[in-house]
Amino acid sequence: MEQFLSQIGPFQVLSRKELLNLSDQTHEKVFEKGEIVFREGEKSSFVWLVKTGWVHLVRRSSLGHLVILFTMTPREILCGVSAFDQEPYAADAIAATQCVLLQIPTPLFVNLLNHHSDFCREILSICSKRIRCMAQKLGGAMDPVSHRMARLLLASLEDFGDEIPFTHREMAQMVGSRIETSIRTFRPLRERGLVDVKRSCIKIIQPLRLISELSRWLKMDKTAL
Repeated sequence: MEQFLSQIGPFQVLSRKELLNLSDQTHEKVFEKGEIVFREGEKSSFVWLVKTGWVHLVRRSSLGHLVILFTMTPREILCGVSAFDQEPYAADAIAATQCVLLQIPTPLFVNLLNHHSDFCREILSICSKRIRCMAQKLGGAMDPVSHRMARLLLASLEDFGDEIPFTHREMAQMVGSRIETSIRTFRPLRERGLVDVKRSCIKIIQPLRLISELSRWLKMDKTAL
C-alpha cells in the first residue's frame, strides 16, 4: 500500500511518517463490474483512488435513463471528491469493469488538505485537470459519434489492451449515442478486420491499424462526416 501511494503525485509530498499513517488507514477493495461503489446522497465517508479498472459516475435523467457523467480511470485517480467539503456524494459510482479501489477515510484526507499546503496544491491541480477534462467532454458532446467513439476506443485500448470489456450498449452510453448508431460506427472497423465485437467485449484484431484509422477519423473535417 505504501509503495503504491508513494508513486502518486499528491502523496509524494508527504513525509514517511504521514505516508505510513495514511497507508495504515487505507483499505483496498475489489468491485466486480456493475457493483455500486457509492450512491448519490450517501454520506461521503471516503475518498477513493482508482488503482485498476474504470468507474462510472452516473445519475438518472427525469425519464429514468442512466446518464454517465464521467468515467474514472487510473489516470484520473481521485473518485468521490464530494468528500473534500464533506457534502454527500453527488452521483452514483458504479464499477464499469472489475476494478481495485483504495478507500481513504474522509477525516484523514481532509486533515491532510487542511494542514499540508503542498498536498493541497497537488490535489487542486488534479481537480483543475478534471474540470478541464469535463469541459472538453461537454464541448465535444456535439461532435460526430465517430469522433466521440474514436476517443473512447483509444483510451480503452491504452488501459485494456486488445480486449476491451464493454458491450455495444455500454460504449453507446459512454459517448451519449443510441446503440444503433454505435453499431453503425463500428461496422467499417469490423469489415476491415480491425475489431471483432463479441457479446461481452470488443476484441482488437489489429491494434496498430486501428490506432491509425481512429486517428484519421479525428483529423477528418467534421462537416464531411
